[in-house]
Amino acid sequence: MPLQGPTVREIREEYGREQAVLLTKTFDARVEAMVSEPEIEPGLGDNLSTAEMRGIRAAKAAQVNLQEHDSLRAAYVAKDLELRAAVEEREKRIIEYLAPREATSEALGSFMNMAEPSVIQAADVAASAQMEDTLKLLLSVAQTRDLDLAEAHIAGLMAEYGWPELLGELYEASQVKELDEADARWEAVAQPPRTKAEFFNTQQPDINVYGQLR
Repeated sequence: MPLQGPTVREIREEYGREQAVLLTKTFDARVEAMVSEPEIEPGLGDNLSTAEMRGIRAAKAAQVNLQEHDSLRAAYVAKDLELRAAVEEREKRIIEYLAPREATSEALGSFMNMAEPSVIQAADVAASAQMEDTLKLLLSVAQTRDLDLAEAHIAGLMAEYGWPELLGELYEASQVKELDEADARWEAVAQPPRTKAEFFNTQQPDINVYGQLR
């Protein structure tokens, strides 16, 4: 029976979509912080100039934007950890599924000493006799000895049960382990938070700021 459950690719796509949403929100957070009116303590602007009040409003907006950015980063990193854990669990299930159950040391020793053409021939015999466990042992031998032709041939013999796809998943799982750390990927693609100066420069001069605060 083929192995059930979401594939490594499906797992990556699911978490990739969720992480993409978080990255998109870094753009939204900049806009929202810019257009939102931060809370200013009543009376704070009584003795301050318009420029000084704009500076206070810009500082508060930058603080809000930074807090939201850090929150999104934390969620992104958490999703990355969940992704790696899910892929690792899937990889473990594949390895267990393909592992021989009743292999003897004698059979293993015999197969380990075979030339690759002989391993392929033995796999054909095992497939004809529907000896699935022997095929799993031969696959394990081919993988251990880096017999790529034998590995592909054996997997092809069990294509009905999805072995070629499972080997592809194992490769993809190994690629996940080579991904850059989530923090590094975040820095590369996330929209950075606006600075106080940026918020200050994007504000419209407000000649009625005192009236709003009184």
